[in-house]
Amino acid sequence: MSEQTFGSFISQKRREKGISLRKFAESLGKFPSYICDIEKDRRHPVEREFLLKIAELLSLSDDEKNTLFDLSTQERTEYAPTDISEYINANPMLSFALRRARDAGITDEEWKEIDAYIERMKNAKDR
Repeated sequence: MSEQTFGSFISQKRREKGISLRKFAESLGKFPSYICDIEKDRRHPVEREFLLKIAELLSLSDDEKNTLFDLSTQERTEYAPTDISEYINANPMLSFALRRARDAGITDEEWKEIDAYIERMKNAKDR
């Protein structure tokens, strides 16, 4: 079975809700051809407000919304350094942890503490 893409995810959810491509595009303020390109993975929008509008129109759960955001950057590695994007994609727990950190409002000082903890773990493994 093939891996789900951003476009296939949106298409599947739109069809599950019984929303036509034309109506979906109209609700998003876009041309149907643009939405068709997204669903065929020829375009990969990552604008937060646009993605939130899609999530709202499709009544996505929090987990589905997170999937939408994850898939939206799958083909757009320039939004994070390639090595980081690859590491995050290979380790799904990182997306979960980063969202928790975001929701908790982790400060720069707290990130420094987290970094120091990771460094201590690394040093312990190197012994």
